[in-house]
Amino acid sequence: MNKVKAAVSHHEREIAELRANHALAVEYLKASMESLEAPNDRVAGLLALLAVLKTVGMRLSVEPERELHA
Repeated sequence: MNKVKAAVSHHEREIAELRANHALAVEYLKASMESLEAPNDRVAGLLALLAVLKTVGMRLSVEPERELHA
């Protein structure tokens, strides 16, 4: 199976658009927060929220925090 060289993932394009347009990112954030209140929309809301977080460079990790010992 050949991959199309010019293809870009939807997620990558979404992040690029949100980074390029601050007003769009703000509205996207508002919509994602609202969708968290509706049980049938929570997954989509969480994915949208993740996209917004990635636009500002935040990284989420599921690894436990390590304690630093002096």
